[in-house]
Amino acid sequence: MNRNLLKNLIPFLGMILLAGSAFSCDDADEGSGDGARFTLGETLYGDDNSKTDVPLADDYVWENNRSGAIKAFYIYSDLNYWTVEPTSEEDRVWVEIWPGAGSRDGRFYVRILPNETAAERETQLQIRAGGRELRTIRVTQQAGVAATGAETPMQAKNANR
Repeated sequence: MNRNLLKNLIPFLGMILLAGSAFSCDDADEGSGDGARFTLGETLYGDDNSKTDVPLADDYVWENNRSGAIKAFYIYSDLNYWTVEPTSEEDRVWVEIWPGAGSRDGRFYVRILPNETAAERETQLQIRAGGRELRTIRVTQQAGVAATGAETPMQAKNANR
């Protein structure tokens, strides 16, 4: 083989291999979470409109009173696509998530609507990517109106007399 041809061909083949590895897909590119960077946390807002991002513990539980609340969460990630949704379609009646999907670093907000029933409520918010569950956030909410129809514990006590 011609020595000049070989001399020019080796750098060309090296560039092809380098380009191929730069554009290849692996699990992290597909968003599976394997080896990907992923941090989930809550954004806390101060009285002066300052904000602080605090990572969530693995056993974090968001406990709500019956009147509900809104929270901001963040995801720091190199995942191309992730979603957030409650475990059950029925839970969408009292749990609102927006946006329900994102890519890479992003924020999502969750609103828990007031509980006007006599039952406590609970759900899990599932953060998923590439068909896999990466994390969950357990959400609980106190019962609203007691079975007696009383709005407050004092009204419930008086109703039972």
